[in-house]
Parts: sequence; structure tokens; C-alpha cells
Amino acid sequence: MLTRTTTKAASLIGGSQSGISRLLSELETLTNLTLFDRQRGRLVPTREAMLLFEEVQRRYAGLDNLREFALQLAAPRAATVKLGTSFSYSLGFSGSVISRFRKLHEDSKVVLSLGASDLIRDRLLAGAVDLGIVAAGRDLSSFHCLCDMTQRAICAVPSGHRLARNKSIALAELLRYPFIAYQDDDMIRWGLTQLIAQRSKDLDIAAVVRYGVNVCTMVSRGVGVGIVQAVAAYDYLESSAIVFRPLEEPIDFHAYLMAPSTVGLSPLAESLARMVRESFEEVQTQLERAIRS
Repeated sequence: MLTRTTTKAASLIGGSQSGISRLLSELETLTNLTLFDRQRGRLVPTREAMLLFEEVQRRYAGLDNLREFALQLAAPRAATVKLGTSFSYSLGFSGSVISRFRKLHEDSKVVLSLGASDLIRDRLLAGAVDLGIVAAGRDLSSFHCLCDMTQRAICAVPSGHRLARNKSIALAELLRYPFIAYQDDDMIRWGLTQLIAQRSKDLDIAAVVRYGVNVCTMVSRGVGVGIVQAVAAYDYLESSAIVFRPLEEPIDFHAYLMAPSTVGLSPLAESLARMVRESFEEVQTQLERAIRS
């Protein structure tokens, strides 16, 4: 499933190509399923193979969580909890979460895993992380939502900019200035592409970036203006080079704290989830003060 060829699979596990081929044939005979299409020396997983692979990952994730729970009972000092998140949540926000967690569990450690939402979802499914913060737009039916972390979009403008004097900013007004855009897939998912097309015929895109923290950095350097979510703005609330204001149009960045629905959380993971919720509430409170000041 991971290597897509019997040769690479054999190399990965230290076996032989013929041995891997034999095992695949035996598995297909035993299950009465066609698990791979053979195409020019490559193994292309069928739908049945993908479903079987996901189920195997769930089973192993359950065993890993049981081992982790037993480890916590027998040797608390060795306990570890794993959090997966996208880059936007990995800076000040994650720092706040882990700081809160360590005050309660000073002998335990948090392993922070970074990646795009699709990757974090896959790591959750495989049991590689205990909790994951993922964006909407993905199939999350295999997970349990622990916290809705949806955030209303806000405007980011340089502190000396004319718009910085406004109490709130309309999208059409923001788009009169050089704009820092996100990559196309994110613009479409958040509904920005259609809104911008309705309000601006001559959009000046100064840069295209992946994350809100990139938008904030460029805005603080005077590159242009942009739209960000609360967790990205959180890292810049003390900066004198950037100002945040409410966006008059309701645009939401949807994100969720998720855990596998098939496996119970360990006590440490439950505690970390509580710290995520508390930190998210703190971010929202501090940002509300900042954008109204």
C-alpha cells in the first residue's frame, strides 16, 4: 500500500520480491478480493484494498493507544501524547497549549506533528497522533469532533495604512489595495474566490501564500493587505507593524479538533484536548480586544 511495488516493499521489510508476491496472492485468495490492479510493474490499490488498509490501521491504532495507556499507568514519567496540526496552529497557539499542559503534567511530553490537513487526517487514521486539528472540506466521518474551532475571518493591514483607522473593513474596500492571496484550493474552499470576483474586477495580487502566518508576516512588512484567521493573528497581537480589523462580510475558516472515533482517548490525551479548548477560547478573547482597540 505504501510502496506500490513488490520490489520496494521487499526492500522495506528486508524480504524477497517473490515472497511479497506470494503473500499478496495468498491474501487475495483468503479474502476472495482483488486488492491490487497490476499496471506496468506497479500495484494500484483497489477500493477494497483502501478500505481494508484503513481498518488495519484502526486496529493497530487501538493497540498503540492501549500500550500508551498501560505505559502511563506503570511509568508516568515516560508518558507521551501526540498532537497533529497544520503550520498555522503550530506557533503561538501550540505554545500556549503545551505550556498549559506542562503545568499539569510536568513529567509528560507532547510530540507536535506538523502537516497539511490531509496528512494530519491520515496520521489520525493510522494512530500516529492522538489528536489532530484539521480544516473542513475533508472526509471526517471516521473521527470524533472534540472542539469546533471555526473562526471568523479578519482583515490584516499595515499599522500606517489608511484602512487601519477603520473600525471595520468591507471586502470591496480591502481589495482596492495590493492583496496577499492564498493558494487556489484554499481560496475556493473558504469561498474567497467567488466573493472577490463579485467585488473586484481589477485585483492586484501582491503575493500568493499557503498560511495565515505568511500573510501576517508580509502585511507587517508592507507588502499588502490580507485576510487571516484568529490563530494566525494571535502571533502578531503585540506587533506594532500590523493592525487587525473585523471584516464586514461573514467569512469563516472552519477547523476542528478531532480524535479517532474507534479508540478511546488516554487520560493525557483528554487533558491535552482540554488545553486546546482553553487556549482557543483565550485566542478568541484576546483577538476580540485587539480588533476593537
